[in-house]
Amino acid sequence: MLASIFAMAIIFALLTAVFVQLLNIQRRAFNMQHAQENSIFILEAIAKEIRVSQINTSFIVKNAGNIDMVSTGTQITVNDEIMVYQSYDEETGLLTVKRGALDTVPQNHLAGSILYFADDFITVDPTEYVTSEIINVKALTTTPSGILGIDDVDMQQVEIKARAIRPYPPANVKINGKYWPAYFENDLVISWVNRNRLQQTGGEIIGYFEPGVTLEASVNCQLILTEFDENNIEIITQNTNVTAVNTFTLLASSMNPNTRKIKFVLKTIRDGFECLYPFEHSVLVSNLTAPTGVNFEVIEI
Repeated sequence: MLASIFAMAIIFALLTAVFVQLLNIQRRAFNMQHAQENSIFILEAIAKEIRVSQINTSFIVKNAGNIDMVSTGTQITVNDEIMVYQSYDEETGLLTVKRGALDTVPQNHLAGSILYFADDFITVDPTEYVTSEIINVKALTTTPSGILGIDDVDMQQVEIKARAIRPYPPANVKINGKYWPAYFENDLVISWVNRNRLQQTGGEIIGYFEPGVTLEASVNCQLILTEFDENNIEIITQNTNVTAVNTFTLLASSMNPNTRKIKFVLKTIRDGFECLYPFEHSVLVSNLTAPTGVNFEVIEI
């Protein structure tokens, strides 16, 4: 009698183990299908606007796929910029995001740009590489019907740049209170806020236009200003350490009288590693003056 009960217990345990394994297989299959469905969405979310400017935080997309599966805070990669998903209006196709997240700076994006949404199924290569090493990679498209064959994919070369260890660049950069202006007049006033690589490894991701945080320890911030004449010939370049401040003023009286354009680079450096995407912009000097000695005659009122 005891032997029969013991045998039945063993059989029940084995059946339970098989059931758990089947359940896990079913869950993995569901997760794989979920990842594959996300892959379809990732490849089809295309910017529909004529151009998405650097300051747009909302724009129209087409072929949005299963966007209802995307969670707020999901990272989006567009060209060399990382955005953060905030919301989507299914009726209008309006996508709202945070711009220039993590170590990136907002960019202009042409119509047809593809938005790649990262999800929980993103993985990493455990192989260790050295800085400046060139590796060959192939990206295999995954759909519910299968995975694209590796021989059918073109090989791409990727340079290892030690991105994870590099400091984040300054954000929310303004010139005389404006974002990316084409011209300026009088004094040149540059302002910015700090970003912190370590602070952004956890919690909510900060967008480019949000307030600053405490600068990462041992990080220096440098501002490089170069003045050019009307023939685009360099007149003078100055390199200033601006780590302790968040604004810099170049007085009009200190500029070269022949200066017609100023290019500036704002970047961070830590232990010899520069930020991957420094802020770079060029502005023209507005030297228009009102005419003098001109008489106007009123013809009709």
